[in-house]
Amino acid sequence: MFKKITFLKIYMVLNIRNIIKFIKKLEVKDISLFHVYNKFIIIDYILICTTNSENHSKFIYKEIYKNFKYNINKKLEFDINFKWILIDLNDIILNVMQKNTRNIYNLDNIYKRNYIKIDDIL
Repeated sequence: MFKKITFLKIYMVLNIRNIIKFIKKLEVKDISLFHVYNKFIIIDYILICTTNSENHSKFIYKEIYKNFKYNINKKLEFDINFKWILIDLNDIILNVMQKNTRNIYNLDNIYKRNYIKIDDIL
């Protein structure tokens, strides 16, 4: 059992490209990436994306858990209506937000100095 889990973790090593490609397939909108290595010791990137609805958020929640469960640091955090899902993927924090929630908290503005164009990564 130990060898199998270790192999899966090594095989599923995450990088920012894999996550961006994966969430793009899930039809999220407005993907923003921020390199925050100098701001935080334990994470390198913050990734923010927008969903269309509560159902869309739930779907993304399930797909991310299904595909990246070995890379999730502790667990997925979300509010009751799935307006904001926070996923700790070790050195990457993924924020999946519905549009109104994203506008209220305005994380993009907080990290704007650390913005990276997605095309530069892919």
